Amino acid sequence: MDWVFVSPRAEGDLAQFNLIENYADDYQLDMGVPLTDGFPPDALVRMDPDFKDQLALGDSLMSPNSSLIVNDRVRDLFAAQEVTNVEWLPLRVLNHKGKPVKPKYFIANIQTLVDCIDTKNSVVKWNDINPQLIASATKLTLIPSKLPGDVKIFRPVHLEFEILIHRRLAQAIEDKGLSGFQFREVDAYRY
Repeated sequence: MDWVFVSPRAEGDLAQFNLIENYADDYQLDMGVPLTDGFPPDALVRMDPDFKDQLALGDSLMSPNSSLIVNDRVRDLFAAQEVTNVEWLPLRVLNHKGKPVKPKYFIANIQTLVDCIDTKNSVVKWNDINPQLIASATKLTLIPSKLPGDVKIFRPVHLEFEILIHRRLAQAIEDKGLSGFQFREVDAYRY
């Protein structure tokens, strides 16, 4: 399988963060909606006070929402890898003292949703409130013919909080030594 799940990871002394502030419509970040024109310039995240000893900044930041919050090193790598379906939304990041941090950070707003989950061969429970979304999965299978050849990162339809990344892009992240990422194989996915 050429695709793996990617998510932020806080390990060691990497800081953890609270939800995005000053942006009430953050659910749109999971929907592939273009937001450049309407994204508030005062949107920010703060270091989580429950983790006061974790101060280091990763290249990807751990936040309770499902967005990838990354620095300009990640943005530059994506550009070098010709990732074109991501909108980069500037986001202020505040440390435990409420001061802005030096590196620039962005929300990687992924613009592509792909209907690629093989719901017949997966073991899933559907969401009671929104039956188009998967509430849990003990086995997840993708339909190879529906996996895109023209993008390197996307969100799968029915799993709005998850992101799939091409294995070559994941390897480039690891080769560059970028921190704060974790990758999971599709066949090991449990939610």
